[in-house]
Amino acid sequence: MLEAQLWQFFKDEGITRQEMADKTGLAIGYIYNLLKGFDPLSASAKYKILSAFPETAMFLLNKNKTK
Repeated sequence: MLEAQLWQFFKDEGITRQEMADKTGLAIGYIYNLLKGFDPLSASAKYKILSAFPETAMFLLNKNKTK
């Protein structure tokens, strides 16, 4: 699941939900729901995350699904 990979990346890098919200412009509630798996990662959110944190591109752009 892509959301789990995203959560793990930010955890490993020490990036807080607040920092993610500040850099992407996404609502902190959406980020919380996204990282907990309650909401899917929208295309616009993916773009904002890729723009703010380009180092995430490797797995966000991966077209292969992992189980």
